[in-house]
Amino acid sequence: MCHSDIVLTSHCVRICDVAQNNVCSGCSDGIGRTGAFLVIYTGVQEVNQGNPLVDVLPLVRQLRAKRKHMITEKEQLRLCFNTILYHCQDVLMKSTSDFQEKCH
Repeated sequence: MCHSDIVLTSHCVRICDVAQNNVCSGCSDGIGRTGAFLVIYTGVQEVNQGNPLVDVLPLVRQLRAKRKHMITEKEQLRLCFNTILYHCQDVLMKSTSDFQEKCH
């Protein structure tokens, strides 16, 4: 996993937000890449709705209740953590920038 994976995944989540429709995601077994995408998408939505602390492991457990064996590899979980963190940092930087503009 590299920085470009995180940026690309974050970009895909933004595209889904712009579409504002139901999102359909799939891979060969529906648990690996799809599971990671769904965890990331759900975590980003929580951040966008004002939840500053997204706990990824309970989120994975919650989604596993509906789709068993989601996120089975450490790399998938790491991608989820890092992409949600990247999104949080992006939101924080934009908020800080907006605040600084209002102060000047």
